[in-house]
Formats: sequence, structure tokens, C-alpha cells
Amino acid sequence: MPAHASLRKALAHWSSLIASCVHSRRPRESLQAYFSMLDDGVQPDLRIFLLLFKACGSIRNLEHGRTLHLHARDLGLVSDPFVASSLLSMFGKCGSLRFSEEVFHEFPQHQRDVVLWNSMLSAYSEQGHEEKAIQLYCELRRTCLNPDHTTYAITLSACAGLAKTEGADTYKSKLTCLEIGQRIHADARRDGLDSHAMVASSLGCLYGKCGVVRQAENSFISLGRHCNIVAWTTLITAYTEHGFEIKALQLYLQLYKEGMVPDQHVFSVVLQACVSLAEKEEEEFTLEAERVKFLPLVLGQSLHIDAAKKGFMSNMFIASMLVTLYSKCGTLVRAENVFRKICKPDLVLWTSMISACVEQGQVIKALEIFKQMQMLGVRLDSTAFASVLQACSEALRLDVCREVHFNTIASGYDSSRFLDNCLIHAYGACACSVDALAVFDSLVQPDIVSWNAPTAGYAREGNCEGCCQILENMLVTSNYPNKVTFSSILYACSHSGKVAQSMHFFETMNKDYGIAAELKHYAIIMDLFGRIGDFVKAKDISNKLPLDLNASLRSSLLGACLKHGNLELGEQLFDGSSEHEPQEYVFMSNLYVDTDFKDYGHQLI
Repeated sequence: MPAHASLRKALAHWSSLIASCVHSRRPRESLQAYFSMLDDGVQPDLRIFLLLFKACGSIRNLEHGRTLHLHARDLGLVSDPFVASSLLSMFGKCGSLRFSEEVFHEFPQHQRDVVLWNSMLSAYSEQGHEEKAIQLYCELRRTCLNPDHTTYAITLSACAGLAKTEGADTYKSKLTCLEIGQRIHADARRDGLDSHAMVASSLGCLYGKCGVVRQAENSFISLGRHCNIVAWTTLITAYTEHGFEIKALQLYLQLYKEGMVPDQHVFSVVLQACVSLAEKEEEEFTLEAERVKFLPLVLGQSLHIDAAKKGFMSNMFIASMLVTLYSKCGTLVRAENVFRKICKPDLVLWTSMISACVEQGQVIKALEIFKQMQMLGVRLDSTAFASVLQACSEALRLDVCREVHFNTIASGYDSSRFLDNCLIHAYGACACSVDALAVFDSLVQPDIVSWNAPTAGYAREGNCEGCCQILENMLVTSNYPNKVTFSSILYACSHSGKVAQSMHFFETMNKDYGIAAELKHYAIIMDLFGRIGDFVKAKDISNKLPLDLNASLRSSLLGACLKHGNLELGEQLFDGSSEHEPQEYVFMSNLYVDTDFKDYGHQLI
């Protein structure tokens, strides 16, 4: 057999073997076959390189990818647009934009086809360089080449990704993400590609991220029979993120009616819609000795059943969402049932269970779960530590607080302002201002939350001087108080009996700092005058209230009126509200009896 025929046969053999490995998702074996082929003296052709670039991209092996690139260059194959596009895609998946850009810019501009442009766009978008993707799209528009539906889909997705990015930057300062997206949408419409399924789906995602829900709906409707699960999920997500939870749930039901099969992503989004609905719901009902929010609970249980039927309960994120949902609905029992059925909960699920216990006031149980995590050797992150610290704050467990503090240091966590603020707050709640200040003093640039944490700790101790010192330090360092700061200062001054200082801060918070007094600020001052029996000033303050008194404050003041026998102010407070707690009727009845208006008192009872 001639030598060239033998080489062709060998090349066909290796090509078939490599293709089999790649298509059966055995990328590492395909690379091993490639190096064995070289050892046999067989040179790869263009098809083999295309297969190997795909294999390298799937396992993100930049070292082998670079070797293949140099080999293809030596063989003169990188001038082929298909090879160049595959190289771009591979380097993008390997996270090396430098090599992607090198391949793109080395390729002659007049020979770049739309596939090559799209590969570079995709590399930018996938690596989080959305601005560069949009700039590259603008460069493409200046050439004579026409974008295709893939171009528009990638660019619109990049624009949607930019909308999620926090903070302003150079590109966003010129045009908002929405304006950029609308311009790209107009280009797609002129090219007759805006109704293509990929483009319409990307438009729906963009408008959803930008909060333009009506246009997201229009993009969804325009898909018609081409509407896939991704498009359904995109609109459900838009509804959920922008406060249309009922619409999200209705669309989920419609998805079922249309014969679509929801995936785990859809479930997680719909569960988030239920969580948001539970957070907004105020009406509660008694169910099995628990005060629950009925509507989100019923919807959540239905979703729970669906998830179990489809085998999604092994997904830790879905299980965590269900734990959170049940706790938001007021039923810790159901949250615990979900948790117990998971054999090996991950850190997110453990943290969700701790947060659920804290939310339902079961802080001792939360700390018990923390102990279980420690015994099992579960390594906590900052979010988990923060949940445990919140439990310490409410349980007043200084020992556990110090243990958590030690663990964060021993675990090698870098100083985090979020975690430091939680530590300061927990130490303050446990009346350990020394440790709270020690953590605070370690902060390089404390924010307003950091300043407010030790202030709140001093307030709980009734330490007016400590609060005033914190305020003074804030002003010296050019930091300014907010309404939370003044709540703590007023509380400390009030509970240490400093009437003059309380009134000084109450008056100057608006005059000197432009902070309008809210109900809680009025409540502290009125409670102060009620406790000392100065009902003239209490009545004067109540006349300035912009809002109806809440039940807690009203009951507190009525109790003070009963103690000091002030019927006039008691009637004013009672008559000033259309809804009353049972305790208020008792206070007023006793007040009438004590002030010789017994008939009125008996009528109230």
C-alpha cells in the first residue's frame, strides 16, 4: 500500500476515534488520542482541530488549548474562518479573552464573516465584559457585514447582563441599558429579525431586567408557537423581580395548560414569587396551632407537591427556597419537615433553616442547629455566621457570639464589613459594649450601618453618654447620622431620664440634619412624657403626629394615663383611632372607673 494511502487510512482512524470521544462527552480521552496520533507520526487535519477545540472548551483546559492553537498555526489552518471561530469560542470558555482577542484581531478584517464576529461577541458576553460586547456590535455595524439573529441575541443578552451590573461606568453614563437595548431592538426590527425566537427571547430578558414589564410581555407574545421554556422562565422572572407575584404564579399555571414541562429553574423562580407574596401578606389565620399566611402557604404547598412529583427535591436550592417560604408563611413545622427529609443538606439549606428559626422567634433552636453543624464539621460562610449572630442577639448568648467571632478568625475569613457589622450588633445586644467597640475600632472605613451598631448597643444599655460620644465621633470624621441613629440616641436619652437632651435631639434632627421625625421618634418622646406624667407636653407632641398612633404606642400611653389618672388625654388617644386592641378597652374601662365615670367603664367592658 502506498505511503500516502496508509497515512489517509491512519488519519481516518484517528479522526473517527477523536470524534467518537468528543460526541460521547469524553473530552480528555479525545486529547489523549490526539497526542497518541502525533506519536504515530500522523498530522491532524482541519476537522480534527475543530473537534479538539470543542473538547478543550468543554473542560476549560487553556494549556492544551494553547498547544492546539500553536499547532494549527504551524500547519497554516488558523486562516480558515471555521477554525478561527472555534478557537475564539474555546479561549472564551477557558476564560482567556487575551487569546480570543489575539485570534480575532490577527484574522484579516475583510475576511471576517458573521460567525467569527458572533464568536467574539459571545466570548465577551460569557466572560462578563458586556460593555466590550456592545462596543464590538457597534464596530460590526460600521462594516458592510449584516448581523444575523445570533448577533442580535448575543448583544441583547450582553445588554441585559449590563443592566444587572451594580454601579455606573463610562458606557452606562452615556446611555442607559434600556436606551442601548431599544436601539439594538430598532436595528433588529429594520433587519426583519426582531420576531426571531432567539432575538425575541433575548429582548424579553432585557426588558425584564430593565423593569419594562409591558415590553417584556410583548416580546413573549410575539414568540407565539415558538415560545420555549426559556421564554416562559424569562417572563416569570420579570414578574417576580418587579413585584408582580400574582402574575408570575398565573403564568406558571398557564405554562402547565400549554403542555410545557417546567424545569428546576422555573420552580425556583416561582417559589421566589411565593416568598415575595408571603412577605407582603399581612393577614394571618390560625392553622394547626400556628399563625399562618394562608394564600402563599396554599400556593407553596402546591408547588412543593409538584417539585416532589418531578424529583426536584434533591435540588438543594429548591429545598432551601421551600424552607424560607414556609417560615415566611409562619409555619416552622413544615419548614423543619422539608429540612429533615434531606439526607445531606448543603450550607445554603443549613443557613435557610437557621434563618427560619430566627424569623419565627425560635432562637434557641437556631443555636442548636448551629451546634449540629459544628459537630458535623460543616464549614460556615459569612451568611451563615450572620444568621447565627442574629440568633445570638435575640437569645442574648454572649458566649456563642464570642465563639462565632473566634470561628470567623480561625476560618481565615477576610474582614467583611457585613460580618463585622453583625458582630458589633450582636455584642451590643448582649450588652457587651467593650467587644462591640473593639470590632468597630478595627474597621478601616465604617459605613453608617457600622456607626449605628454600637449606638444601638449603648441605647439598649440606656447609656446616653455613649450614644452622644458616638455621634460626636461621627461628625468629627465627616460621617452624618440618619433616622436610625436618632432612634437609638432618643431611646438612650429617654430611658436614662434625660428630658432636656431628648427634646434637644428630637428638635435638632430635623433642623440641623434635615431628618423628618417618624412615628418611632414620636413614640419615644411621648413614651418619655407619659412615664414622667407630663401630659401637657405629651398632648402637644401627639397633636403634631402626622400618622395614626400604632397599637403598641397607644397602649403604652393609655397605661401611663391610667397610672396618672389623665382621662382627657386617654379619651383623645382612644378616640383618635378606629381600631383598638383588647388591652386598650381594659385601660379605658379602668381609667373611667378610677376617675368616677363608672357607667362608661362598664359600658366599655
